[in-house]
Amino acid sequence: MKISLIQTAQKISSYMPTENYGNNVAKQSTTEGNKQDSVNISEEAKAAYQANQYKTNIEEDNLPLEAYSLPGWYADLLSDYTLADTKIGTSYQDSNQARYDSLTQQEKNNLKEYNDTLHTFFVDALHSRNINNNQDYFHNIVQNDKISESVHQEIDQQINNSPRMLELMNQFGITA
Repeated sequence: MKISLIQTAQKISSYMPTENYGNNVAKQSTTEGNKQDSVNISEEAKAAYQANQYKTNIEEDNLPLEAYSLPGWYADLLSDYTLADTKIGTSYQDSNQARYDSLTQQEKNNLKEYNDTLHTFFVDALHSRNINNNQDYFHNIVQNDKISESVHQEIDQQINNSPRMLELMNQFGITA
């Protein structure tokens, strides 16, 4: 692999040691004439990468970050008051936090009631499918659109059967 250097990186690399710190550590070489470094990846590192790349039985401690994500449809059921701003540089007065702060205490209580009830519906739907830990969640919700959609449909049905949830959704402008 060839990596082009920038001026700052050239200065830093001149201070970096080039000794081999183990049996299979990547080699570093700098060529001033063509301003490139070359990196050799050990066979051991390549084998470790290949072994982990196709691993299907992932241990709970080694789940990827996406394993803890909520389905997109769940976010559609949340109020903008509870969502983080996704635009960098949003001023406070234009932020969702400012909108939330402007709610009355009763409105905040209603929003909490809505979020708590939605969460209860979600957890109950997971438990009814024997999804009881992070690994089950990852394999059955994050990686399986069919099961995720069945949970979505169950939650939609519970919401539609709850006049209070429909009232709260209307209050906060949530449409599903």
